[in-house]
Amino acid sequence: MRRKGARRRRIIVTFSVVTMLLVAGARAPGGATAQAPRVLKVQAAWPAASMLYDNFKMFAERVEKMSGGRLKIETLPAGAIVPAFEVLEATSKRVIDGAHAWAGYWVGKNKAAVLMTGGPGGTFGMDYVDYIG
Repeated sequence: MRRKGARRRRIIVTFSVVTMLLVAGARAPGGATAQAPRVLKVQAAWPAASMLYDNFKMFAERVEKMSGGRLKIETLPAGAIVPAFEVLEATSKRVIDGAHAWAGYWVGKNKAAVLMTGGPGGTFGMDYVDYIG
């Protein structure tokens, strides 16, 4: 059971990294003249007391460090701007710059989201990369 929880956290963190890099790449300022750091407002689907939110904060710190301070992520807990399960729509409508959530929450909104989750019935010990393959 412990291994399953670690796998789930690894999947969430991996998916979040990919999502954040896509968001940052799509909205990053162009040219070498930009001096001020770019701040992305990103809300999580997790409450501030959750371990998943702690992981999100650590991710934001790593992004800032790796970007040399040029990219900062303002981490917001669930409900700070929109309700937890509305972060996907809020990102789409540019209310927030990104979301830190689990793609399983989005299955009812986009059927392709199931590809980034464990899927119905589980993945029988596979991580999401193996599952997609």
